[in-house]
Amino acid sequence: MKNIMNFRLVFCCVISIIVAVLCATFIFVTKNSKLVMFIILLLIFILLLILYFKFKLKILALFSVLILIFSLPFINLYARTFNIEKVNEFENKDVVVYGRISENYSKTSSGSVKIILDNITITSEDESTDVGGKIIIYIASKNLDKSKLKLGRFIYVSTILKTYDLKDDVYRSASNLSNGYVAYGSTYFYKITYTDKYDVKIRDSIKSHAKEHADSLNSEYSDIGYAMLFGDTSKLDSKTKTIFQTTGIAHLLAVSGFHVSIVLLMINFILRKLKTPEKLNIFIIICLLLFYAYLCEFSISVIRASFMALLALYAAHKRKPYDNLSVLSLVALILISINPFEMFNISFVLSFVSVLSIILLTPNFERLFKKCFEDKFASTLAIIFSVQVGVTATSIYYFGYFNPLSIIANLVSIPLVMVSFILFILIMFLVAIFPFLTFLIKIFDFGMSVVVKFNYFIVSLDLVLNFAKISALVIPIMILIMFICSDFTFFEKRAKVLSSMILIANIGLLLLL
Repeated sequence: MKNIMNFRLVFCCVISIIVAVLCATFIFVTKNSKLVMFIILLLIFILLLILYFKFKLKILALFSVLILIFSLPFINLYARTFNIEKVNEFENKDVVVYGRISENYSKTSSGSVKIILDNITITSEDESTDVGGKIIIYIASKNLDKSKLKLGRFIYVSTILKTYDLKDDVYRSASNLSNGYVAYGSTYFYKITYTDKYDVKIRDSIKSHAKEHADSLNSEYSDIGYAMLFGDTSKLDSKTKTIFQTTGIAHLLAVSGFHVSIVLLMINFILRKLKTPEKLNIFIIICLLLFYAYLCEFSISVIRASFMALLALYAAHKRKPYDNLSVLSLVALILISINPFEMFNISFVLSFVSVLSIILLTPNFERLFKKCFEDKFASTLAIIFSVQVGVTATSIYYFGYFNPLSIIANLVSIPLVMVSFILFILIMFLVAIFPFLTFLIKIFDFGMSVVVKFNYFIVSLDLVLNFAKISALVIPIMILIMFICSDFTFFEKRAKVLSSMILIANIGLLLLL
């Protein structure tokens, strides 16, 4: 039989676990566990019989692996829903939440202050219990003394809790649960009691010192520089966030492959100048990348980028081939196995879809652009186009709009931000040693001012296309189109065009419904 696709075992495991998460979520949301489990087990049994009698043991062994992968989310989600039900007992009750401020406070679009607590104890009239996870508290007060909301401080908050219930809104609730948030509440400043107890982690201390150092540079855009360095946008004003999101360059503020690659290049450059042995280089790079991921709170994008970078380094050291699709699939498999709710996390979906689009579409765009441009520019252009095309359906689903000028915004912004980001890191280090070099920050300010003003101009053109709420099916359909168009499938060109047009028509129908 002629192969129709370049086969990847790990990718098939990822498909298996994604289907399993959807089935498991359906079971625990609808509570029809007996019926659904009976149907699933019956189908598996029939399929096993067919595979055994037709293909014997080799395919049976493969399918056994897929069954094992398939079963992990069921076990994981069962344990997690058990813990969620523990918090549900306090929903809509007057409670006192005792916890540690785990992140810098931020302002919401409505003017409230948002704080996040961990190490939580919930007390009501009836009982008191320790709760795992985090709770979001919205403080609606103009007279709030924000200086008391210091990172690491323990506080008491009187509030009425609302929990993230999978029965109400599975996608929103699962997305919040994936980030560790189990409940939220609103309060006023006079219902907060501040304690003198602090628990400031090493990460928090380093980031606080970095923020103070960045502010001491008197840079107009130090908040953007800090956000790019650690992926912490809590100090950015809502207007800047909106501008970056509308033009499609918000990914530059979240630590991703873009930032990890720059940090990796800088570390590697320094180590090469020091002429350290190759094995020692790899060990140092691994340690520093893991530490950087720790500082960025092990966000999805930084885990994915760091893992892929480390495996690429290992492959280069061992002189072995490196397969992007298999590595990306392995990272996804590990993350979903640990936390099935990650699959509903917007950061997870956007991060993996964007990299998948680079892997699948870049070769096609490169061949197209190399006919008109030089190789390096054509490759850069191909990557930007691949990402923008690949995440279009995902962006429309999550944000409800699409900016056709986002490709131009990224084409102009990415090179400027790349240079500005490198300068920001270098200036931070240089000024720490030689304070009189503070004036160098003006170079960073100039680069960021061009980026910000250009994106303001893009937004002012008001060419954003808005869409009503659409089906989540647009995301898998778009991924399927990318696979059909890629070099991973062996269809004839005419068949690829025809099948892609049919699937694009389906996306169009979903957008209109």
